[in-house]
Amino acid sequence: MSLPALNEFYSKFKDDPEAAQKEAFKIGEAMGRAFIKEHNIKGDDIQTMAEVLNAIGQQTSTSATVQGNRAIVSNRGFCPIMASSISLNLPWKWLCNNFGWPLIRGVAHAVNPKAKVNVGSWRADGDQLCEHIYEIE
Repeated sequence: MSLPALNEFYSKFKDDPEAAQKEAFKIGEAMGRAFIKEHNIKGDDIQTMAEVLNAIGQQTSTSATVQGNRAIVSNRGFCPIMASSISLNLPWKWLCNNFGWPLIRGVAHAVNPKAKVNVGSWRADGDQLCEHIYEIE
């Protein structure tokens, strides 16, 4: 599955963050379903969430670990959003808030509609790493 060109996405939605978030969520849902199907992943629990995140992470050099009832993805390296922001001269915080985070929430929703995703730390705010925490209620 291919993602939209982020410079085009930003140009189209820069003045309408709500529409951007809805579109990115839909893209993430479709991406999650595609990875679930492609990798023949079954289930909807936190282990399944980690399995899907790790399948996607093979393309983004990230991995999820399960800690209790949470799956956590921590990244100290370049993520696709950060790299796009730098190379395309786009606002990093806008891209995370309006594309990256809604996209990963869509992926999580594809695994389990009750999934919640929170950001534990964020390098765009000066933290040492980006941490995304997935939980299923």
